[in-house]
Amino acid sequence: MMKSRCCYEKCVLLLSLITFLYANGCPGQTDAEKTLLRTVKYHGIRPTDPNGTKGLRNPERGFRLELVAGEIEKGATYYPGNKVICLPLTLQKQLTGKEPNDELWVKCFKYYSDHGLTLALAYCYLTDYYNTEIPQTKLDALQKTFDHFRKNGYKIIPLFLYEYTLPAPFGPSASKILEDLDRLESIIKQNADIIYAMRAGFVGAYGEWHSSYNKLEQDHQALSQIEKKLLRILPNDRMACIRVPKYKRWVLGQSDLGQYKLLDESEKYNKSFKARIGYADDGFMASHNGIMTDGGTWPEPPHYASKENPEFDMMTQESPYLVVTGEMFIQDAGGRIDGYAVAKRLRLHHYSAFSFFHGNNEMELYGGDNNPPPFNINRWMINAISKADLIKDSMPISDGYFEDDSGSDFTRTQFEYIRDHLGYRFELQQASFPSQLKIGEILEVDIELINRGFSTTHNPRTVYIVLIDEKGLVHEFLTSANPINWQPFQPGDEDYKPLTHKFGIKAKLPENFKDGCYKVGLWMPDAYQNLRMNSHYAVRVANRDVPWWTGPRSEYGINLLGVMVLNN
Repeated sequence: MMKSRCCYEKCVLLLSLITFLYANGCPGQTDAEKTLLRTVKYHGIRPTDPNGTKGLRNPERGFRLELVAGEIEKGATYYPGNKVICLPLTLQKQLTGKEPNDELWVKCFKYYSDHGLTLALAYCYLTDYYNTEIPQTKLDALQKTFDHFRKNGYKIIPLFLYEYTLPAPFGPSASKILEDLDRLESIIKQNADIIYAMRAGFVGAYGEWHSSYNKLEQDHQALSQIEKKLLRILPNDRMACIRVPKYKRWVLGQSDLGQYKLLDESEKYNKSFKARIGYADDGFMASHNGIMTDGGTWPEPPHYASKENPEFDMMTQESPYLVVTGEMFIQDAGGRIDGYAVAKRLRLHHYSAFSFFHGNNEMELYGGDNNPPPFNINRWMINAISKADLIKDSMPISDGYFEDDSGSDFTRTQFEYIRDHLGYRFELQQASFPSQLKIGEILEVDIELINRGFSTTHNPRTVYIVLIDEKGLVHEFLTSANPINWQPFQPGDEDYKPLTHKFGIKAKLPENFKDGCYKVGLWMPDAYQNLRMNSHYAVRVANRDVPWWTGPRSEYGINLLGVMVLNN
C-alpha cells in the first residue's frame, strides 16, 4: 500500500511540473479513459507565450554568423590581419584585444542567443600557403576551432580560400589546390559531424569562383577536378554549395542547360555528385541600374533573376533537395530589399540558412559611430509583415503566430518571420497514444506534423518515440520516419499547400518495464554517434504545449507529447 501511494505521489508531482492540460492520464483517470487511445491536439507558438518572440533554437538552420576559423594566434590580437572580423560593434568595444579568436565567436553566438543562432560560415584562410605546404600549426588551429564549436553546440559551413582582395596579387594553381585538398582530407573527415555543408571555395576571390589570379574560373576541367575531389573527401551524406547554378553544370561536364537533366525527386539524396552540389547565392537579390541579377548570378536577359529565366528556374526546381544558403551585398550595395519580397524568394528557393552579417548595421564595421541609415536587416526588424499578404501568397503561417493569448491580433516584423521560417519549422498537429498499457502489450503511437519552414532538413537524422520513466531512464523506439522527406509543400506545387506528415510506431513493450507513470516523447537526435546524446543538436518542435526535456547533463533533447501509465 505504501509503495502504491509513493508511486501516486511521484506521478502527481511529475504532472504538476510539466503542466500538461491533458495530464490526467496518470492515476486519477476514469476506467473509460484508461481503455481509450488518447489523441492530443497541439498548438503553435504565440508571441505572448514564454520566449514567443524569440527565435527557436534548432540545429542546421536559420540566420548564420560569419567567423574566421583556424587562425594561428600572432601575439594577442582578435583582429586577423586585414580580414573582416564579423562581430557586433557592441562586443568589439568591450574587447581588450587579447581574446583568442575562437572564444570571440562563441561570445557572438551568445550575444545573439535570442535569435536562436546555431550556424556559422567559417572562413578558413590559406592565403599564406598559396605556394607552400599547409603547416601542421595551421591544421592544429583549424582543429582547435572545430573542437570549440563542437563543445559549445554549434555547426559550421567551412569555406577554404586563398584570395580575398580584388584584384588578387597572387593565387594558387589548380594543382596546388588539389595538393591542399589531400592535406586537408583528414581534418575535413574527422570533423564532418559539425559540418552542416561546405562551400565549394578554394578558387577565386572569397572562394566564389571568380576573379582568380590564375583565371581558374575559365578552366572548367580544373574546376570539375577540384569540386569532385572535395566531394570525394566529404562524407557522402554532406553537400558542397556552389556560387552560381551554371557552375554546377561545369563541374558535371554539362555546360549546356538544354542537355542537363535537372535534379528531381527520383534522384534526391542518392549520394551522387549531382545530388550533393547545393547553392550559395552571395549576391542575393542585388540589383544594378535597376536590374536584379543577384550580383551576376543570373545576368541573362530579359528575365534575369526571375521566373522564366531557365537558369533561375534550375535553382527553383533543384532547391527542395539541396542545402541552399546566401547573403546580400554588404552595406546594401545591391540596393534596398523589401523583407516580404525576401521571404517569398527564400520560400521559392528553399533556403535553410542566410547571413546575419550582410546588411546588418551592428555587424558591419562601417556602422555605429558613423550613424549610417538602417541597412536591410535593420529595416526588417522594424517593418511589420502583413498576415493578409502571407495568406494571399500562400506563405507558411504557424498556428497562433499573429495572435496573443487572448486571441487578439499581434504585429510581427519581417525579420521575425524570416528568422522563424528559414530552414525547417516542425509544428506538431496531434499525437495518439494509449492512456494506459500493460507490460507485453503493443505500444502504438501515431504523430502528425506540418513543416512551416521554407525548407526541410538535409542531413541524416533519426526519429524515435521514447518513454521516460519516473527515474529519468529513457527507453527508445526507433521509427522509420525520415525528416528529409518532410517538405513544407509538394515541390512544384504552385499553390504551396502545406503537407501533413504522418509517422509512428507499433512495438511490443519489453517484459523488463516497470509499473509507473511514463512521459511519452519525440526525440530527433543528430545521426552522428558522438553528437547523438547532445541536446544542442536535437530538433525541437514549434509548439507552445510541448515541453522540452533534457537529462541531468543536458543529454537527449526530447519533445514531450504527454503521459501514460504502465500497470499490470
